[in-house]
Amino acid sequence: MESNVRMGDFSSYEAEEANSITFSLTQDCQLRCKYCYMVGKNNKNRMTFDVAKKSIDYILQKRDLYSCNAVQWEFIGGEPLLEIELMDRICDYIKQKTFLLGHPWAINYMFNISTNGLLYDDERVQAFIKKNKSHLSVGISLDGNKEKNDNQRVYKDNKGSYDDVVKNVPLWLEQFPGASTKATFSHGDIHLLKDSIISLWDLGIEEVSANVVFEDVWDEQDPVIFEEQLKELADYIIDNGLWDKYNVRFFDPSIGFPQNSDEHEGKFCGAGKMVAIDNEGTFYPCTRFMSFTLNNKPGLKIGNLIKGIDKNKLKAFDHLTIKTISPKKCLECEVASGCSSCSGHNYDESKYGSVFERATGICEMHKANVKACDYFWERYKQVTNCESERDRIRMLKKQEKEKFLQIIMSEDIKSTCNYEIKNKEKTFLMNDEQLKESIEFAENNDFKPVLIGDVLNKEQYKDYINITSTDSKNEDVIKVYKSEDEIVNNNSNIIINIRKKDIFKIHQLVEIASKGFEYVRVNLMFSDLEEWTSSDVEEYKSQLDKLMDLTLEKKGEDKVLEINTLNNVNPQNNKVYSCGAGKELFAIGPNKKLYLCPAFYFNYEYLDIGDIKTGINYDKLEILQRNINKIKNDDKKGVCKKCIYANKKQTNELYLSSEIQELITDIEIKKSKELIEQLIG
Repeated sequence: MESNVRMGDFSSYEAEEANSITFSLTQDCQLRCKYCYMVGKNNKNRMTFDVAKKSIDYILQKRDLYSCNAVQWEFIGGEPLLEIELMDRICDYIKQKTFLLGHPWAINYMFNISTNGLLYDDERVQAFIKKNKSHLSVGISLDGNKEKNDNQRVYKDNKGSYDDVVKNVPLWLEQFPGASTKATFSHGDIHLLKDSIISLWDLGIEEVSANVVFEDVWDEQDPVIFEEQLKELADYIIDNGLWDKYNVRFFDPSIGFPQNSDEHEGKFCGAGKMVAIDNEGTFYPCTRFMSFTLNNKPGLKIGNLIKGIDKNKLKAFDHLTIKTISPKKCLECEVASGCSSCSGHNYDESKYGSVFERATGICEMHKANVKACDYFWERYKQVTNCESERDRIRMLKKQEKEKFLQIIMSEDIKSTCNYEIKNKEKTFLMNDEQLKESIEFAENNDFKPVLIGDVLNKEQYKDYINITSTDSKNEDVIKVYKSEDEIVNNNSNIIINIRKKDIFKIHQLVEIASKGFEYVRVNLMFSDLEEWTSSDVEEYKSQLDKLMDLTLEKKGEDKVLEINTLNNVNPQNNKVYSCGAGKELFAIGPNKKLYLCPAFYFNYEYLDIGDIKTGINYDKLEILQRNINKIKNDDKKGVCKKCIYANKKQTNELYLSSEIQELITDIEIKKSKELIEQLIG
């Protein structure tokens, strides 16, 4: 995202990997908010210190279940500040116990409080804040302007709470600068959205993590009103140049795009990886599975203090992905990204009491949000004349759908990937007629041609992507180097093929290649990975650390350095993005035969998958890919380094990785996560 654009960017809220432990201290609350999912509030059920203490003792000894090096201790109600003395005592015990155990959580912890704010200025609350300030986060719920707030957030006698909360906001922001609030909108107040968000900004709350309720409370006019309100808010932001000053989640640039298969396999919430504890010491997968938060189903218990956690009850949550919960219409939706889902709400609305039935009550509201989001970013582009983050994401999504055919014009080229080119008795070259025929085949079969070889003196081919070792300033040229080459780079997208003997030079080579560019992408390839030793692996780790430092240094200069081994990782599911060989990428050789990628032409010439006359032999392709689904399920590490040529070379199977590939992949995933944390920190 542009450095001066704040709107819609909530990436800074991606916390490091941490366990989440939630205490429901009380089911009582001074308010009766009309949209609140905690439908069973009462003044009877409150947690005792003994229950909290035993829960803490149990959790601290279960490192097999709660293995993260950091923890978020969450305190909720009802209204948790009604039990401030209990909370204080619990926090003291946590600090003492973790210190005595030498537990990592003695240092790496946060206490998080979600409150309605009414008791924030209470002297007992203020004493607690002062005592725990360095490890404390407090979120106050405030829905917007007085009309909106007092329509929904009311006392038991239906009196509005706005004035009683707002008086505490200045103190809250003074103690927690940059604090955000979560404004919730429902049927009946959606027409107040624009003024409500602006009102929160005027109070000094710059970050508003707003949302609409999951419940199916919407009528036919609500999406129309929602879209209109968001567009009016967009106009207000653009007309006043506020995109660098304030933030609201409704304009997240990443929402409203189709999702690919990797995204379908991703998690959408942390249920099952966290634990919520009620006043009786009963464990739940998250707060929204507690009995008093559900309308239609009994609480979904996963254990208690006597028997502990029942791991069988957690199995379903291990398999919770967008794919496993979603109906076909959601998986095929053209605007799916950013459409939220709550496991607890899904369970409560399910026909059969399953967490695998996705509720779709917000479908039309999400579509309205997407239309308004498009409107905002289009206006931003018109006013600033700058490409937006949404444009960049749209371009990447378009590229995901593209299929590429790499046309090998000559055998006398440098390796463009993780393979070596064997010396042959005769070097084949494609003549112009063969090249033209190959391009026509690609375009007639919906492939984007990629020319591998030198076409710089051929004007008719200048508009095609070209991978070559020849000097060029054409922006569509991807320049190829060997690690022993002298790098004099004029291109913002290059390939460097690293030999084992040159691992120690990786940082130096990338640093040279990135000089003079605002943006540059460096693709590191390793053609002799099977020869690496443990000392080579250690040197590679050291080089990755240096590359991380170089990336951060470039960021400090408002420049972007992308390196495939650090940027091709999906941190949500620990998978490495593949090149798409055999799926979205194929190759054609000078012999007019088709291959999974160029590596197979040069090293397994017999393993073709068709030819230019008959096209791809999909029966043969299916045989080659037959075991991929089984392997993906049973050997996740084995397929995470998705170079199918390297797999074939080292294990004789396309979709099974060698031990060295698994080891290198684990290292790259770890380093990639570290880099992401530093970039957003």
